[in-house]
Amino acid sequence: MLDLKFNFNKIENKKKIKDINETSKALILLGNCYMTKTNKDGEEIRKALDCFIKADKIDKQNLILKAKIGNLLYHQGEMDLSIKIYNKALLIDPDNLDIKINLGKRTFNMLIF
Repeated sequence: MLDLKFNFNKIENKKKIKDINETSKALILLGNCYMTKTNKDGEEIRKALDCFIKADKIDKQNLILKAKIGNLLYHQGEMDLSIKIYNKALLIDPDNLDIKINLGKRTFNMLIF
């Protein structure tokens, strides 16, 4: 009987992990919807950023998500935060060329402006 309970707990844990992953995916999709609106304004961008940040709290290893957050923060004028996000992404994947390029561009633009 103990074995059955143990297996049930494993199944419940897997379900919770799946639910968490599905929540992250849903937030990313919602953020993408805000980004693709034809008449997006500052409020739509902010909503997209909020969705991506919530998803990032769930899925901390998602480099594409971090790149989206970094880009949106940069375009919102949050250059310092943008660079921090890119640096966090590099801690996950130090050899990621896209992240390095974006970080370089953002840092260079901060020095110019």
